[in-house]
Amino acid sequence: MTERRKEQGSAKRIVIIIVGVLVLLAAAGYIVWLNLNKPGATTTANKVEPNSESSVSREALAENAYEGWKTYTSPYNPYKIQYPDGWVTVAETASDGLYIRNKEPLATAYTDGYPKDYIEVRVLKTTDEDYSITNSTAAEYFKSLGSTEVSNGAGTYAPGDVKSFTLNGQEAKRVKTVNLQTTEDIVVFGDNSIYTISIIPYGALTNETVTQIIASFTITK
Repeated sequence: MTERRKEQGSAKRIVIIIVGVLVLLAAAGYIVWLNLNKPGATTTANKVEPNSESSVSREALAENAYEGWKTYTSPYNPYKIQYPDGWVTVAETASDGLYIRNKEPLATAYTDGYPKDYIEVRVLKTTDEDYSITNSTAAEYFKSLGSTEVSNGAGTYAPGDVKSFTLNGQEAKRVKTVNLQTTEDIVVFGDNSIYTISIIPYGALTNETVTQIIASFTITK
């Protein structure tokens, strides 16, 4: 009888240990799941790395690279840009820039997220009088990028997030900006103004079509 009780006691301890281990494993798995599914979390599988290229040039593309593409010529500012047939545009206004999208977003707010594989390119011109470059000229603002923290209107450009870039042989800056969404901005100085080409999502410059769109941007004045 005593031996049987010992065996039963040992069995109970083993069961308790096993249950304890399972509980710990379940808790650890739940914590990992929470970290992977919290807002803004990115798994290794779907993480997009930024393009490391330091320049984009139209001349480097094939002669027929823009065959079948459409051309948008700004009615407000001296620039033009091309985009593929089938993409949609939201024309600029006197107070907002041009939007080029590969599809219409299902949501209207950044915080609601975007459809899978959504890409957006926005072109916005700012001048000496605009709020985002207060207390400096457009030329001074452009020069300060990468040397000090500067405002971009909705947020700031940190020096460490600015890299030298060349767009069709013209000096530009390539900047990572974090606001409601993380975007990649190509900042160009021309026509005594700042042209900011914002790309969503961050890293989409690895996309060949996006590269072609950026390379087609031309200041016509």
